[in-house]
Amino acid sequence: LELRLWPNDTFVEFDHGINTGSRLSLTPHAPLRENPLMALMSRLFRYDPVFERCLVDDAGHITLGSKGFHVAKIQDVLMKVDGYFPSKLELTNAVYGPTTTAGVLAYKRKRRIINTSYQSAADGIVGKMTIRSMDNEMLAYEARHRAQIGGAEL
Repeated sequence: LELRLWPNDTFVEFDHGINTGSRLSLTPHAPLRENPLMALMSRLFRYDPVFERCLVDDAGHITLGSKGFHVAKIQDVLMKVDGYFPSKLELTNAVYGPTTTAGVLAYKRKRRIINTSYQSAADGIVGKMTIRSMDNEMLAYEARHRAQIGGAEL
């Protein structure tokens, strides 16, 4: 069961042990966990249904006007990975406003994240390709910072 829930290279902390994994595997998002190529792996994004939906469903993309903890996570990535700080108002209220949109657009331009099947330039939306990129970069960021503090959790 453990190998089915978590691939060999997946770190599982105590709080997300076998009982949590079993419960999560019964959620509507179970197909993502059964396919490790689809699952989000960073501590910031994994097991978050908003981002799991974003990864597989166009209607789940995060856009201008969105509000909530998921927006704060995107803002966190922009600050940690790119050193970009959205406005204080947007940060305080976890709002995907104009400065967060500008940060996402800069993030996507820097990494050339464009779906060439229908786009010729990057946009300010967090969709499938963007969330995958942010997840990969946060996974690397978390690993670097865990190593810097002697393996302790972030």
